[in-house]
Amino acid sequence: MSSARAGSAQVPSPVARLAVGALGLSLVILVCVAWGTGLVYLATRLGLPVPVRPALVDGVHIYSGLVGGVFVVAKVLRVGLRHRVPGVAEVQPWQRWISWALLVLYAAVVVSGVLLVLPLSGQTYGNLVDLHLLTSVWALLPTTWHVWHYRRRAMPYLGAPWRRLGGHSGRYWLAVAIALAPSVVLVVAPRAVSQLPQLQQGTSWTLTALPGHYVDALMTSADGSELIAAGDALYATRDGVSWTRAVPPALDPSAEGQLSPALDIADGHVIHAVALGGDAVYVGTNAGLFGAADLGQPLRQLAFDRNAVRSLAIDPSNPAALWAASASGPMFSPDAGRTWTRLANGLVHPTEVAAIAYAGERIFASDRTGVFEWAAPSHAWQRRTPQLQVVAFAVAEDGVQLYAFSPVDGIELLQRDRWTRLSNPGQPHLHVAGNGGHIHVDLGGLAMAGDRIYAAGTQEGITASPDGGQTWTQVAGGLAGAGPMQLAIFQGHLWAATSRGLYRLPLGHDPAPTPPWWAAVIATALGLGLGSVALGGLPRVPGSARRPV
Repeated sequence: MSSARAGSAQVPSPVARLAVGALGLSLVILVCVAWGTGLVYLATRLGLPVPVRPALVDGVHIYSGLVGGVFVVAKVLRVGLRHRVPGVAEVQPWQRWISWALLVLYAAVVVSGVLLVLPLSGQTYGNLVDLHLLTSVWALLPTTWHVWHYRRRAMPYLGAPWRRLGGHSGRYWLAVAIALAPSVVLVVAPRAVSQLPQLQQGTSWTLTALPGHYVDALMTSADGSELIAAGDALYATRDGVSWTRAVPPALDPSAEGQLSPALDIADGHVIHAVALGGDAVYVGTNAGLFGAADLGQPLRQLAFDRNAVRSLAIDPSNPAALWAASASGPMFSPDAGRTWTRLANGLVHPTEVAAIAYAGERIFASDRTGVFEWAAPSHAWQRRTPQLQVVAFAVAEDGVQLYAFSPVDGIELLQRDRWTRLSNPGQPHLHVAGNGGHIHVDLGGLAMAGDRIYAAGTQEGITASPDGGQTWTQVAGGLAGAGPMQLAIFQGHLWAATSRGLYRLPLGHDPAPTPPWWAAVIATALGLGLGSVALGGLPRVPGSARRPV
């Protein structure tokens, strides 16, 4: 009876028969795939260009993480959680402490990664992203040490002759190939799983138009057929390649006795605001209001000689009704700029109105102490929200919802006559200019496409939200030092106005994952992961039993 028990005790369990070296090498390969694809996200967070389109690595990153989780569980079952490892001698306690630390880090990486694919938003999503990235980076050093310390266990599967290992090496690499084979399908048919490919399709920003020109304002025509840029002059294009140019007389270098555009820019004489009313175009500059009967025609001065105009708004139902946020206060013209009336009653600081915009038939203005709406019956401005330092308005695609953008309070949305505070896209980009140490806020404007919102001027350059402002992430790098100020979406690209010209980024058009896609990926990862463990977890290589795990 005792001999029978002794004989049965010598038969190892199926888990004990798995080779520690094969499991460890498999984890190294899968971790390398996960980290390699994860570099795309890390580079974007650092503001660097990425070498590949984000959607191409999205599915591979998730799949390799799921398969890697299967191998982590298999290795834990094989090695156990005790100081002693069955079948392996000379294991030191400090070696096991490193292994346990890696187990905690990998668990945090996998769990946070799984949670990130759930429909979470806001601060919760942002915290999970930070946890996923930080634990991945933290795991890099101990993993590298762990692999180097135990490299001899994996060497037989890498460099030993086939005849010495028999069929073990061939079976192992067949298992690895089977485990990673679905990655090819995920690259050929990519899905926009994470936020990054949902927001962009290009790999980095490129300087596309008007190189060397200072561009401060950017917008599209009402029908979306033209892109209008303004700064040292007024530019318009229908294809993003060929541009027409119009210059106000005060900025025209051909005008005798006038300063050159570069000197005028240094003095602050640039175009800051553009508005289109029917065929007419109006531009606001530090030298006053200019206009023309059509784009491409010479601009002439209409009003406010040497009086800065910061923002313009035209009634969408009446192209002749024009509002101007000037240094003298908000001005209104009912006749396309021929006559003007100052309407400042109710504002706290009427000479400091920074933004003015229509939302439907309602007109709103910001004097940096709040957002006000013009009430015609009372002939006065009425405060609607105490949001401070609003520097820009943006109207949603429906023409009714209004976004108010502030470097202090973030973004608020006017929807169904109610203001809602959205999550903050990030800290504004600040820089000190001049000997007096004047702090300038570079926070610019917003561009929208459905639920996607793109914000310019944060410390990250361009920050974007795929869910209407609930969750924010940085988009592609390549704008470092360019100081993006205004954004516009034109012909499937996001355009950014900068002091160096116009930059362009292709927007995301990859399909979103569907429930069948998720079911197929999860089932394939778990099924092939278990099959690869069984196929590739080879019996121990002769002579390796005395080596530490």
